[in-house]
Amino acid sequence: NEQDFRSMDLARFWKILFKQENLTDDKKVVEICTGLAPKVIYALALLNFKGQYYSFDFDKKVTIKLKSIFGNIKTGFSGKFISDYKQFEKINGIDYLVLNHGVDDLFLDTFCKLKKIRYCDYLSNAKSKTLLKIIQDNDKIYLLAIKEITNIILDFSNNLKKDGFLMLSNYPPLIDIMRKDKVRIKLLEKVFDDVIKNLKKSGFEKKTVSQIKKVKSKDNKLKYWVILINRGVKK
Repeated sequence: NEQDFRSMDLARFWKILFKQENLTDDKKVVEICTGLAPKVIYALALLNFKGQYYSFDFDKKVTIKLKSIFGNIKTGFSGKFISDYKQFEKINGIDYLVLNHGVDDLFLDTFCKLKKIRYCDYLSNAKSKTLLKIIQDNDKIYLLAIKEITNIILDFSNNLKKDGFLMLSNYPPLIDIMRKDKVRIKLLEKVFDDVIKNLKKSGFEKKTVSQIKKVKSKDNKLKYWVILINRGVKK
């Protein structure tokens, strides 16, 4: 189906990013807020990676399901799937910390909690437009949500090695493309940009990822893919 095709398509971008940053089998890759689409796992399999892979998601059901999906993918590496943050904190010496298309979900969930509304009540097309209007009318809560997301990512980065890589993506969700929801796409691009700006202020240095332009895809825009280097992160 289209979702599976896009997963494999996007895996090619992750393959390029890992290759650019010299991923080797002695490295530790940790993916956070994974969801169910194994794009990063596919990328590592394409690279014949044989190092350590960890997956973390706050939702235990998602973690169990992704572990099952992983078992059906031919890889040369083992995976550890975690939903307990205390267990995550025990992962030391992270070389690559990966957040694949997670900033937008973190933002929407965080904003709704700060606004004291339920994100799950705004998933339909009509309700989604209502939520966008609420966000646009609440600059103060928007900024608080951006700050909170930045702090969440910085907390995840506690065990990222000095000069280790924080790798993030923020291509438009398939549902927004299908709905042709340009306003929502533009808003979530701004969210991503604002979070990256905050991370740079906190000790991360941004790298170029020009190689992705070689991939023929609607998702090959440079603004969708970011590599940050940990130069001494401070909250």
